[in-house]
Amino acid sequence: MNPTELLKKIKRRLGVRTLKLSLSDTELLDIITGETVDTFSNHIPYIFEDYIFDTDKVEGSRNTYYIDDCLERHHGVRCLGIYDISLTNGTSLTDMQMNKLGNNSPVPRHGGAYMGGGLESMIMTGALANITSFFEFARDIFKFVAPNKVTLIRHDIQDAAIVKFQATHAKDLSTIALTYEEEFFKLALLNIKISLYAEMKYYDNMDTAFGSIQLKIDEWASAENDRESLLKEWADKFIVNREDVIFVI
Repeated sequence: MNPTELLKKIKRRLGVRTLKLSLSDTELLDIITGETVDTFSNHIPYIFEDYIFDTDKVEGSRNTYYIDDCLERHHGVRCLGIYDISLTNGTSLTDMQMNKLGNNSPVPRHGGAYMGGGLESMIMTGALANITSFFEFARDIFKFVAPNKVTLIRHDIQDAAIVKFQATHAKDLSTIALTYEEEFFKLALLNIKISLYAEMKYYDNMDTAFGSIQLKIDEWASAENDRESLLKEWADKFIVNREDVIFVI
């Protein structure tokens, strides 16, 4: 999926492929790659891992590191938050701290032992009631400092560490998984309906190469409400904490 092909699909769905619209293709593409990508990313972010190195340390700080190189290597996306950091041997910092806490860990223990996996462990074991505690817990281990730094609070990095990011999707849509393309299409379709309806609702007819045609866009009037319903559905389906952590289930 790419923005141009998506716009063609939306125009076909709306039945306006041959019409000269009040908004240019460039303006419609801006709606897809701007507003739609940003809103979609807040609910279904781009999740990836990358390394930070000791050389990324902010000069004069003890444990604050720049993450610009990580973001640039992944389509130049914008970081929304960080949900875990691991040592190069794969050991999660949240796992390490939870094992230290023992029975006081916010993640359930099985047979007296913490099973590992941080937030993923909570989701797999169905312990969603404890996820808020996990968010608070993670903030005591590391903190995302917008827009381009992370601070480790309880640990030092030796040479390198693996950071698990959640971020905005790339403007070329290449980071959107196949399983979520239909959800993105739904939002893009509604956003374009809203914008076109705002421009065209005062006109009854439109002149085309085939003569004047009667506009029938009354059904677009519900797009605002439909968009709110879609976002509410996503809010109920995905775990979102916009301050520090966003995780998709």
